[in-house]
Amino acid sequence: MLLDQYPMIVPGANAIKEYVRFYKMYGSAVRYAIVIREILQSNKENLGYIFQDMIEEMQNRDERLPVYLACIGVSFDRGERGNYKRSLYATDNSEIEKFYKGDLSAYIEQQVNFRFFLNLYTAFESTIADFLCGEEERYTGRQAELLRHLPNRVAGLCQRFNVLTGMQSDTMTLEIIWKYYSLVRNLYLHTGGYVNKKFKDNLAKIKNDLHSIITDNDPLFLECAICDHPNNGFDLFQIEQCKEKSPFILSDTNLTFFRSFIVGIWEAIYLELQQSKAK
Repeated sequence: MLLDQYPMIVPGANAIKEYVRFYKMYGSAVRYAIVIREILQSNKENLGYIFQDMIEEMQNRDERLPVYLACIGVSFDRGERGNYKRSLYATDNSEIEKFYKGDLSAYIEQQVNFRFFLNLYTAFESTIADFLCGEEERYTGRQAELLRHLPNRVAGLCQRFNVLTGMQSDTMTLEIIWKYYSLVRNLYLHTGGYVNKKFKDNLAKIKNDLHSIITDNDPLFLECAICDHPNNGFDLFQIEQCKEKSPFILSDTNLTFFRSFIVGIWEAIYLELQQSKAK
């Protein structure tokens, strides 16, 4: 992951509470991703043994529990569940071989990115919803339309966002990008990240709009893609890579673009409000 590119503007003393909360949630998500990634990668050779020992310990504890309770005079009846074998699912190596070409490091990266994305999405969605409605009210609009209301609340949002990111965005552009990442979020939550027909159909509806967003000299895209270039057919949003019944493996570049996108929006809101207060 390109975690070294993830700092954001520190909130000042009079920053709105939603920006401060996003800043803290965002920082926690980044730190968690860094720590978990380092722990798993540094222990990847032993992960299989660790998982197996953990499952065996759970099963042994499950078998010992009735004995321990009987020793202190407590009866224990598992009921109907006792008639079935119970365990904890462990990732099958064949799955890693099939979808990650046997590369355990790639599998670990995807698992970290998977959870990192969800943490970032939650931090952004919850704080923007509170900013729009206030903590006393609940946002009742459609999830994918969350950003539609922002320009009405913050004048100059798109202009400030473009200055910060180098993009050439309008309200529709922000909506399309957010809609795409909302589709990814729903896929991760509802199918565990495995592509289904509904996801592919929904992507097809916004495919052309997504491709038109990135321009040849877009600084934000170039920063995220590093060496890749849109003229070489680089698929930032991974639309062409979707295959049904396969995991949607969120790339570092895609995740970095999402990070830049949500941080850019919140920083634009913050700076616009600070400028308004200074007038």
